[in-house]
Amino acid sequence: MPVLTKIEDKMNTTMKGKAVSISAVLILLLTALQILPPAAQATAPSDENYILVEKTFVGLPTDKIPANFQVTLTSDSQTYYLTSASHGWTEVVNGPENVTWTWSVNNAVPGTYTVTEQNADVENYGLTPTSVPAITVVPTSFSLEGGRITPCNRLDWAIDLSPNSSTLLVLNMTQNKGNVVITADALSASEREAAKQSILNYPEGPFKNADTFYFFSIEENGNQFNVEHVQINYYGSGYEGGTGSYIHIGDQSYWTQMLFTDYSVTSPINPAVTLTNQYAKQTIEVLVDKVWEDANDQDGVRPDMITVELLANGQPTGNTLDIYASDDWQGAFTGLDEFAGGEPINYCAVEKLVDGYETVDVTCTTDGITVVNSRAVDTIDIVVKKVWDDANDKDGLRPKSVTVKLLANGKPTDYELILSEDNNWKASFTDLDKNMQGEKITYTIEEVSTSDAYVSVISGDQDSGFTITNTHEPKPADPASPPPLAKTGVAIGGTVALVVLLLGVGLAAVYGSRQYKREQ
Repeated sequence: MPVLTKIEDKMNTTMKGKAVSISAVLILLLTALQILPPAAQATAPSDENYILVEKTFVGLPTDKIPANFQVTLTSDSQTYYLTSASHGWTEVVNGPENVTWTWSVNNAVPGTYTVTEQNADVENYGLTPTSVPAITVVPTSFSLEGGRITPCNRLDWAIDLSPNSSTLLVLNMTQNKGNVVITADALSASEREAAKQSILNYPEGPFKNADTFYFFSIEENGNQFNVEHVQINYYGSGYEGGTGSYIHIGDQSYWTQMLFTDYSVTSPINPAVTLTNQYAKQTIEVLVDKVWEDANDQDGVRPDMITVELLANGQPTGNTLDIYASDDWQGAFTGLDEFAGGEPINYCAVEKLVDGYETVDVTCTTDGITVVNSRAVDTIDIVVKKVWDDANDKDGLRPKSVTVKLLANGKPTDYELILSEDNNWKASFTDLDKNMQGEKITYTIEEVSTSDAYVSVISGDQDSGFTITNTHEPKPADPASPPPLAKTGVAIGGTVALVVLLLGVGLAAVYGSRQYKREQ
């Protein structure tokens, strides 16, 4: 025979008619011997109020998310600051430029909260945030519906504690040791707290005087549990020999009163907040104009393309731009950040060396960049000299000066030279354009006519210089003519006398001829 059965039989034999006391003593003995376990309550599931917050950054690289980004939940009595170092923060990278941060605010204080974001702005990115309404945290609501209080004057009590039953039984222990609460289904932590407050506020009975509460359920503890050395059993049938369910309270001397009631539970409201910030990269473009100061590429040496490198706040960026003649010497740096460190970036450019040209100016403004290149056009000097072949002006026909005009590609120009004894019959056309529209100009000269007595011949070219040779053949001397007299006073007088004599002879001849004709 089992030991427990022997002990119980012996005590029942010794103390006839006092089964309750024997049972109590037996329970006390077994508990003391640690054969019957002490009162045990199942650990209620943690269901305190909480707030879940999920924040997704879309269109923003991970390294661009502000380190000090924050979500703030504010109610009349509580404020929660959600950062990357609080409330169980986690980060999940969903893909390129798609990152989610999550928080769980546990044991949240009930109330209505506004949701705001701080430090969400990101330099050079436009932001479209999610606007969310206020959220409300509502705790579990537990209410007792009706009820019946009765003294514990017997051991067996009819009660339905089948699954999903809404019946609640409260047993008040003697000596103010507490209240025992029994339900069919397990109560969560918040439901237990709400039930405790409802029982303490019950208007009747001794239940409000208890400081200690023991919660048991058929779901968690099964059909048998004990508290303060008293074993309680629930039976699904057999009440008073019938089929009804009932509970056996073990020893009525441990209890004062019991409360039979129904209860209802309203589940808590634990809001979840979803925030999505849509970011869009904001960029600017910087226009670049190329200006040439080279007489419209007169010499034909301008390149078809030049290259400039972008500077940001005076520092090289490695970002280069090719600008082409086919694009009217205009281009643009695109996709540029507008700000750095909260300040606008000052953009400028430096040009890579262009052969034959000098960068004379680079203007950088908010409207763009202008790069000016200058080049002096190629020029030439043309020497012109005059040669006289006229026996040293024997006939005295040489002019005091001659005019020489310049022709370019056969067309007259406004350039002319005056050659004379003052410049030793030599001068130069200077600083003449060497080219026109990329082609070499062919220069020629022509002399303004001086005298039909001279024949003019032009030799040479623009590179070696031009020579104008004017030739005049002097008249030969008459052999029958006496040598010319010296130009003295006597000679002059004789000459005059001779002329007078000849004039007189001529007049006499004419007169005689006319007289003869009359007489005839």
